[in-house]
Amino acid sequence: MKKLSLIALTMFMVSNISLAKESSVEKAETIKNQSVDAAQRNVRASKDKLCETFNEKGECVGQKINHEAKNLQDSTATKAQKIKNKID
Repeated sequence: MKKLSLIALTMFMVSNISLAKESSVEKAETIKNQSVDAAQRNVRASKDKLCETFNEKGECVGQKINHEAKNLQDSTATKAQKIKNKID
């Protein structure tokens, strides 16, 4: 029983040491990317509102779908970069 607990304790200690951590530069880059994504999301949303104000809603559907796809693409890229930084 003592061997088992010693092995478990050793594995726990080694696993904590081997956990990858983001550096402060990588954290700052992630925060910057998230801020840029949020700004772009807001700009695209305001363009959609502006389009709906001056045109019919049906005319702006294509633009709105395109903007949603770009928002999803940006957030996916940011999340992928964050995960990559954690792994490195």
